[in-house]
Amino acid sequence: MRRLLIVDDMPIIADGLVDLFAGADHLELEVYKAYSAFEALHVLNRMKIDIVLSDIQMPVKTGIDLLKDIREKWPRCKVIFLTSYNDFNYAKETISCGGFDYILKTEGDEAIVKSVERAINALREEMENESFINQALHQIEITRPLLQKEFLSELVEGKRWSAEHRAEQFEELKLPFRPEAPVMLLTGRIDGWKNEAAGMDRMLLLYAVQNIVHEFLSHSAELLSVGYERTKIVWFIQPKQIAHAKEEPCWDRVFRFVYGTLESIQETCRAMMKLQISFLLSSAPVAWSGVPDQYQLLNVLLSRGLGLGKEILMTDTELQSNGIGGESGAAGAIVTKKNFRIGKFGMLPDYLNNGQRKEFFELYNELTSDLSNASSQLLNFEIYHFLSSIFLTYLNRWDLSDEISRSLDLNRLLRLQDGADWTEVKGYFHALAILIFENKHNEQEEKTNTLVAEIQRYIHNNLGADLSLNQLGDLVHLNPSYLSRLYKQITGVGLSAYITDIRIQKAKEMLKNNRLKVHEIALELGYLSNIAFTRCFKKIMNVSPQEYRDAHSKRVAEY
Repeated sequence: MRRLLIVDDMPIIADGLVDLFAGADHLELEVYKAYSAFEALHVLNRMKIDIVLSDIQMPVKTGIDLLKDIREKWPRCKVIFLTSYNDFNYAKETISCGGFDYILKTEGDEAIVKSVERAINALREEMENESFINQALHQIEITRPLLQKEFLSELVEGKRWSAEHRAEQFEELKLPFRPEAPVMLLTGRIDGWKNEAAGMDRMLLLYAVQNIVHEFLSHSAELLSVGYERTKIVWFIQPKQIAHAKEEPCWDRVFRFVYGTLESIQETCRAMMKLQISFLLSSAPVAWSGVPDQYQLLNVLLSRGLGLGKEILMTDTELQSNGIGGESGAAGAIVTKKNFRIGKFGMLPDYLNNGQRKEFFELYNELTSDLSNASSQLLNFEIYHFLSSIFLTYLNRWDLSDEISRSLDLNRLLRLQDGADWTEVKGYFHALAILIFENKHNEQEEKTNTLVAEIQRYIHNNLGADLSLNQLGDLVHLNPSYLSRLYKQITGVGLSAYITDIRIQKAKEMLKNNRLKVHEIALELGYLSNIAFTRCFKKIMNVSPQEYRDAHSKRVAEY
């Protein structure tokens, strides 16, 4: 929706143009008005205006003076001049100063509307202009590495996508990997920082390690890395695809190359940065859908380690062959049972706070899908305390404990009885979430209805006053543009249309009473001219105010 500002020192003209564009629904405009260049600048200082329709000859500050100010504040604003002067010099000056169009007031309403339509189209074309696209593409190129790492972070945290969606993301983000081919994971860990290394220094050192690994491996492999837990890094590795090669890349060769190079990487980090680095490499590639489990296995194996726990250089199978993390061990248990990664479910509090019911329950159901009496009791307790923390934080933040406790026992958030039925626990958390979402919805609905009622009451009591979006926005402390959208979303009727309807209904009542003349009724209802009132009334009722009054008087006389 575009914003149009109408500027004319003659209120009858400015008001008439406001009424004209209020009826031009196909243009999707928010219309504002000003009775001088100074009033216009006040509006322009408050908000971005897309199109200005201005008179040229105004006292003290002319339309051309206003144009120069507009060029400084909103250089892409389209300024259309509307004047009674058919003077070529005027037209030439307005265009040379950056004006968009020049229209004589005698050309009529259709020409004015057409000019505004052209301005809207010009704004749209500018947005589609190659310079804007190139600038946007440049920004995308700058942010693409961050987006790539964000996607890979979500992947290792366990976010699931279909193969088709994953392939689309690979293409969109220009990831250097083939989505249909498996991937090898390498995890690294800083085993100890130099004593003087501060927070920023540690970030730079982590970045340097990633660069060193990339420098050593990128000649023979495609790879990207993601940092996690401040001291750890995970690399995604695939063989480079050679254009003229007829055979699929040999994973054994890639594995030997990476594994054989890691020792040189450790030596370089030790010599150049005085850092000790541990590495753990997958012995075999995994499908992209298996990345979260493989990542979790490597993470646990690396933490358990072998030997002195520094500068480890091993594979997952080597560690497991030495009795660390076998299928009966802790690492195997984590992989074969439900993976609980807080990072994966970290959006649950946000979904709860934002009232995103659908998203919350999708993630909640995934988290609690294995919460049953048959699953690991320790894992069940971990999930229980994680959810309890989320709900307690929400209830305390919004002071809802007393209200929710009327419907549900909140003591179950504080302690878990021995021999608890985990299916029942899952149902309890689900019921608590439902109550919270219903409470939030009811609260928002109540506040919104109160706001709508306040606006409607003000309109009914002040039909003759300023009922502009700016005035109503100030009344309820909301941005005028947002208020307009919010009101229509709630009521299904535009705010301007509602004001017009109330004014017309009141006008019909007043016309049936012969106490006031038509122009007096116009002023009573906030129309600053009889012409503007008559135009609006006739558009809706198909008769003029006087014709409506005469018809009513005739019916009364006949009765």
